[in-house]
Amino acid sequence: MERVRLGHGRRVFLAASASALISACSLLTNLSDLPAGATSDGGGGDAPEVNDAALDGPFCKTHPGHALCADFDEGSYLLGWTSPETYGNTPVLSLADGGTSPPASLLSQLGSAPDASGAARLRFDFPATATALHVELSLNASSLTTPSSGELSLLEIYEKRTSDALTAGVNIQLSSSGAEVRLTTFDDAGGRQYQSFPLPALPTGWFRVDLDVALGVTGSLAVAFDHQTVLQRSGLTTMEPGIGDSAYFVGLHGLDTAAASVTYDDVLIDTK
Repeated sequence: MERVRLGHGRRVFLAASASALISACSLLTNLSDLPAGATSDGGGGDAPEVNDAALDGPFCKTHPGHALCADFDEGSYLLGWTSPETYGNTPVLSLADGGTSPPASLLSQLGSAPDASGAARLRFDFPATATALHVELSLNASSLTTPSSGELSLLEIYEKRTSDALTAGVNIQLSSSGAEVRLTTFDDAGGRQYQSFPLPALPTGWFRVDLDVALGVTGSLAVAFDHQTVLQRSGLTTMEPGIGDSAYFVGLHGLDTAAASVTYDDVLIDTK
């Protein structure tokens, strides 16, 4: 697939509706220490095997043993992922030159979509019985804007309840309030509840993002930028294991947003 070259002077805009540092001070330092507990729809199942097919690039060669490693350096951005999701106004998923481990990275781009939604992202399914989730990646937005309306998800962990097809989960996103984590959970009445946790402004240029989620009624969230914890919450209801389809999404998903373009590289995913 042809790569999109990002010129030195090009401005990459981020509007918004989707990773915590594994560090000594993080509640989720090591997943092994945690208790066990529109185009496609994937299902849960057995724990995913290590994706050896994605271990050939320069970054992944030095990061074996993950459920998914994607450095986008092997000629196809689809390598290792369950499926792409693209819809809405002129969505683009493509390889781009450069990144934190050259030669390539992933470009996710959406056109302006007033009063409409769109997506340009990759999906990786994980078992519905999982109780601890970790994703980390490198992200580049050379220029940021805070949207006057709408929401743009940069990174999402989602679940879709089998009984009624309602979705919930965790998003790192931008909204009119700025950068935030949006937590959507199911309530006892069969509906949904929403909580937002503010984040610092996203750094300009390439930076590392980590997101950790412990599932359940006494779950936790942790987010880090460039190995510095910026959000940590414990003792809150997060996602519910075993209720339906579950997946990670890397890329843009917007609702009523301006045009947006972001690049990603060196994605690691782990599920317990």
